[in-house]
Amino acid sequence: APGSGSCFSFQIALKLCDPARVAVTHESCPAKVLVISQQPADCELLGWLLQLRGLQPDFVKSAAEAHALLKSQADLQTPYPVVLIDQNPGDTHGYDIAAKVRSIAPNPFTAIILATAEPLFSDDPRASKVGIVRRISKPILSRPLYSALQVALGRAAGDRAEIAEIGVTPTPLDILLVEDNHVNQKLATWLLQRLGHRVTTVENGAEACRITEESQFDVILMDLQMPIMGGLEATERIRAFEKATQRHTPIIAMTAHAARQDELRCREAGMDDYLTKPIRRDLLVEILQRIATQIETRKGPAMPELKNDSSLAVWNLAELMERVEGDQEFFHELLLLFREDSKKNLIKVRQQLAERDYQGLSRTAHTLKGMFRNLSMPAAAEIAAKLETASRDESHNELPGFAAELDRFVAEALQLVEAQLGEVKA
Repeated sequence: APGSGSCFSFQIALKLCDPARVAVTHESCPAKVLVISQQPADCELLGWLLQLRGLQPDFVKSAAEAHALLKSQADLQTPYPVVLIDQNPGDTHGYDIAAKVRSIAPNPFTAIILATAEPLFSDDPRASKVGIVRRISKPILSRPLYSALQVALGRAAGDRAEIAEIGVTPTPLDILLVEDNHVNQKLATWLLQRLGHRVTTVENGAEACRITEESQFDVILMDLQMPIMGGLEATERIRAFEKATQRHTPIIAMTAHAARQDELRCREAGMDDYLTKPIRRDLLVEILQRIATQIETRKGPAMPELKNDSSLAVWNLAELMERVEGDQEFFHELLLLFREDSKKNLIKVRQQLAERDYQGLSRTAHTLKGMFRNLSMPAAAEIAAKLETASRDESHNELPGFAAELDRFVAEALQLVEAQLGEVKA
């Protein structure tokens, strides 16, 4: 009504968002992440992924540099909420660097994430000792990184309620539970079913060997000490059987022992991880989420066939899909960003070339180079690198040729991107 306004309501149906894709920033923490790495490729990828989520990464190459920067931020009373460490960045072990970080960055204010190429055995006392809240596997992939950041930022802010819900595996798994104790079996089954998984139970290793020859499971949770046949012997027999089938079912040990020699025995038998009893829900969820992600990555989304070898040189789509773990929504976001940013930056290239702004041209070419590399477009990245070098080295006669070549590559890439956007939308 005129002069009084109107009141109305409506309802819309919305799809629930993947928790790992929720913005990882936290109102009470500066959106800053300190990255300790000597690997340029890792730094480039991490910088890109962090900035996509509105975070500000700072990069250092050593524990000494990190210590100085952490101290200066602490003096300003603006500690980094998250420190991300590359395992073995240089000559110091990742856990040693974490200990040095922790000596100046108190646990309640700074969370530590460790990126490592080592097998991730979840109950690792070294991680607990220095307060590492999450470890992620290398090569670094988007979903585990964002999930770890969400936990780390919540941890640094003291947001325990939010953390408790993080990591519920979105993909239901078929799980074989091998456990002879009926109480433990009932508790584990209840927890796994609460997490949305399908559970089959057997009471000893011999039964586990028999059923895995008849049926296929996504993961096996294996007790170690059982009558008739224990978990280590059962694992060895399952691995021997799998050699003929080209399968590898993740096997997770469940044990009351957490000594280093027990971990080694599990690895030697062919187990993928282990959990100490009583089973911690957060560690179980972390392992199952990792396995679910690996399964989704192997399945992957449908991809259009590339027409010829030159298309593969323009855009290695399979490599990019592996990097984003088959996450269709995130993949769609990246394509839209690329479509917008590549056009804007190519306009800047032409303007800077016409105005002979070689310093600006070098920066724009550097930006394009990083974007192309992260999107697995090697040919365009190579041309952008040549354009950057020629701008910086004053090889100005070569610049128009490189710019024209870059235009051609991007035009072809945009055609492939438009086709893929149609596939994703469909």
